[in-house]
Amino acid sequence: MPRLMKMLGLLLMATAILKSADSEVRASGVYSVTPLGVYSSSVPEGFEAGTIDNSGRVYGWWTSSNKTYTTVYHSRSNGNVTFLVPDPANSTAATGSASQVLAATANNTGSTIGDNITGTQGILVGPTGQVTNLPGFPTAINDSGTVVGLRADPSSSQFPFAPYLYSNGTTHSIPTAPGTTYNIPDAINNSGEIVVYTNSTSTTSPAAQAFTLNGTTWTDLGTLGGPMSRGTAINSAGDVVGYSTPSATAPYQAFLVPNGGSMIGLGTLPGGMSSVANAINDNGQIVGWSAVNGYPVEHAYIYQNGVMEDLNALISPGSGWTLTNALSINDAGQITAIGQQAGGNLESILLNPPGMAPAVAPVFPPGQPTPAPEPSTLVAFGVLAVGLARRFVRFRSTSHRRSIAE
Repeated sequence: MPRLMKMLGLLLMATAILKSADSEVRASGVYSVTPLGVYSSSVPEGFEAGTIDNSGRVYGWWTSSNKTYTTVYHSRSNGNVTFLVPDPANSTAATGSASQVLAATANNTGSTIGDNITGTQGILVGPTGQVTNLPGFPTAINDSGTVVGLRADPSSSQFPFAPYLYSNGTTHSIPTAPGTTYNIPDAINNSGEIVVYTNSTSTTSPAAQAFTLNGTTWTDLGTLGGPMSRGTAINSAGDVVGYSTPSATAPYQAFLVPNGGSMIGLGTLPGGMSSVANAINDNGQIVGWSAVNGYPVEHAYIYQNGVMEDLNALISPGSGWTLTNALSINDAGQITAIGQQAGGNLESILLNPPGMAPAVAPVFPPGQPTPAPEPSTLVAFGVLAVGLARRFVRFRSTSHRRSIAE
C-alpha cells in the first residue's frame, strides 16, 4: 500500500506539472513544439508530415521496413495515428497500385492525394481509406474532392504531360494559358480557381510565371520584376502565394497576390537573400522558409499583419529546436514544420499557436513499430515537462525544395 500511494503521489505531481506547463504555454505567447518523428529520408523508420487540415489532422507518410504508409496524426484528440493505405496490420492491403502511397496533400474532409512509391500511379484516398486511381500525378485537391494534376501526353515532344482536372469520377482537360507552351496546376481553392505555372512562348516576356484560371478566365499574376514566378497555394478568398525573382540575377523571394490585386514581395528574414511562401490560410497568415545570414542557412517564418517573423523567435528559447521550414498552416494557426536539434536529424514538427494547448505526442496503434525519436528529442521531452513550467517538414521541406523551386 505505501508503494502504491507513493506511485499515485508521483502521478499526481506529474499531472500537476504538465497542467502548469500547459497553462504557461497558453499564456506565454509562444508556439508549443511537438516532435512527430524523424524524417524517414534519414532513418529506417520515420514520419514525414505535410498538410494539416482545419480539424488538426496532419497528413503525411510513415516509413518502416522499407515500406511507406499514408498516415494521419490526430493532433487535437488523443494523438492517435491512423494508417489509410495500406494498413500495416492488414497484409492484404499492401498489394496492388495502392501500396506504399506517398500522401502529397489533403483537403478538410479527410481525403488525401499522392502517388505510389514508384511514381507510376496517382492515388486519391478517401476519408475511410477507399482508393481511387487517378489519370495522372495529382498536385492539389479542394474540399469538394476536385483534383488537379498532370497526366501523360505523348503527343507533345517538348513537355509530354498535360494538365487535368478530376471531379466526381470524370477527367477533364485544363486548357493552356494564352501564349504558353506547357502548364502545371499547382493549387486549387474551394471555388475551383486554379493556380497554374506556365512556360511562355515569347522571347520578351517572362519565361515562366504564375497564372490563375477561374472558369474560363486567365489572370497573369506577373512577377516581382524578374523572369519567373510560381504560385504554391491559394486560399478561399483567392489570395495566392508563391515565389518570384525580383530581377534577372536575383534569387527568388516569397510573394502574395491578394485577390484582384498586384503581386507584393514579402521580403526575407534579416540577412537573407531568398525566401519561399508555402501556404496561406483563410485568415491571410502565410508560412514558408527564408534564408538568414546568407545561404544556405534557412529558418521557418510566419507572415502576418504585414510582417515576416522568424518562427524560431516565437518558440521557447530553451527548447533546443531550430525550425528550418514551415510547410502548411490551418485556419486555427497550427503549423507543420521541419526542425532539428544540434547534431540531430531533421524531424517533422507540429507548432500549436499561443492560446492553444500543446498537442499530444503521436500514439501509434498497438503492435506497430513506432518511429524512434532522436536521443536529443527524448532529452528535450524530459526538459519540456519541467521547462514548460518555467516558460516553455506536396511535402515542402528543405529536402523537398526540388518540388517547388524547379
